[in-house]
Amino acid sequence: MKHETRKGIYRSSKKRKLVPSKFSFDVLTEGDKALGWLLTFANSSSEEQHSCVDLYFVRQDGTMFQAEHKFRPYFYVAAKDKMEMNVDAYLRGRYQCQIADIQLVEEEDLDLDLVSHYIIISFGHSRIIL
Repeated sequence: MKHETRKGIYRSSKKRKLVPSKFSFDVLTEGDKALGWLLTFANSSSEEQHSCVDLYFVRQDGTMFQAEHKFRPYFYVAAKDKMEMNVDAYLRGRYQCQIADIQLVEEEDLDLDLVSHYIIISFGHSRIIL
């Protein structure tokens, strides 16, 4: 497993910021609006240690821009029936420093017409779950 130091993460983040300027991508800042077609995307992380996706677009006039979308990585967990609250309480107590949020949700299988209960566990950064 490869671990990066904060300095290494910052360095890779600075390098990532050079790519858009090298290929004439305008970098949108938070709050800017633009319309375009998605060319490609890449996983990334911000200097504030957030997981994010870099999205690269082309506008109708042919100019290109890059936007960063921050998100919390998450996954679904299925627990035995009526044990969701117990699992929630255990996870909150045992992993309170690593978990950003826990939600209990109902999902319906439209083909089978069944409702199942799941736990969504969110993390502040993807390196926590690796």
